[in-house]
Amino acid sequence: MLNDKLLQFVDMDLHDVKDARKRFDKASLLYDQARERYLSLKKGTRTDIATAVEDELHSARSSFEQARFNLVTALSNIEAKKRFEFLEAVSGTMDAHLRYFKQGYELLHQMEPYINQVLAYAQQSRERSNYEQAALVERMQEFKRQIDRESRWSPNGMTDSPNGDGIQAIGRSSHKMIEAVMQSASKGKVQTIRQGYLSKRSSNLRGDWKRRFFVLDNRGMLYYYRKQNSRPSSGYSNQRSSTPTEHGSGLLSRWFSSHYHGGVHDEKSVARHTVNLLTSTIKVDADQSDLRFCFRIISPTKNYTLQ
Repeated sequence: MLNDKLLQFVDMDLHDVKDARKRFDKASLLYDQARERYLSLKKGTRTDIATAVEDELHSARSSFEQARFNLVTALSNIEAKKRFEFLEAVSGTMDAHLRYFKQGYELLHQMEPYINQVLAYAQQSRERSNYEQAALVERMQEFKRQIDRESRWSPNGMTDSPNGDGIQAIGRSSHKMIEAVMQSASKGKVQTIRQGYLSKRSSNLRGDWKRRFFVLDNRGMLYYYRKQNSRPSSGYSNQRSSTPTEHGSGLLSRWFSSHYHGGVHDEKSVARHTVNLLTSTIKVDADQSDLRFCFRIISPTKNYTLQ
């Protein structure tokens, strides 16, 4: 009985985790490729081609999210089974010996309190695991609904004004979240409003594009790093990933007009690349005629072109 539990754990559960990991890596690669193709579209691209590429991006993103949820479920399942599967097998075997072997009753009777304690712990672990599994499923469903809402916004996320400037369409949930984070800034709390990868145009003669990780906090400071894991982990909460359509002039302009700069960054947590958006101007980059979703940050010290 014990060997069967261990063999099942090794041969089936661990194998499922490995398969889920392989599917996740493959879906992640396809999603990155689809996103690169979508961002590389020119402004003059035909509508049918742009629509096909966008549909491909949505399909790749859906597959990526599904593979991610499957991997999380497999990992959560194996972590849960580590807490109660083997314990239940052991306690069940010992309990059967206690009732079956009359000759060894006195010796096994000394272990009865411990056996009951293990059984109770296993039952509590199972109940707690069931609760965590239900909570995880509910959170994944809520995240899927949020992704669906964002996907419905995405086709109309950028409209054109008469002078050619793009205006960002922002959902009510984004405004509520930003207002709540801004209120926390007045209490001295430092929180992240948006974070994620953007393409940054180099200031050299070649003007090539490089991918950088950006973090915008509720004090108007914008940081960017070469890699995501190089950013400071302390002092930030409520983090969300950013997409190109989330950095339009409408969101930043509205946020700047109602924001007050309070507090000074801890020197240990300040990134080497820092831009104070409260003293900067955000403009849609009309000079980039061949790429979409481009905008500029004009600061007193330096100009940044981002996508």
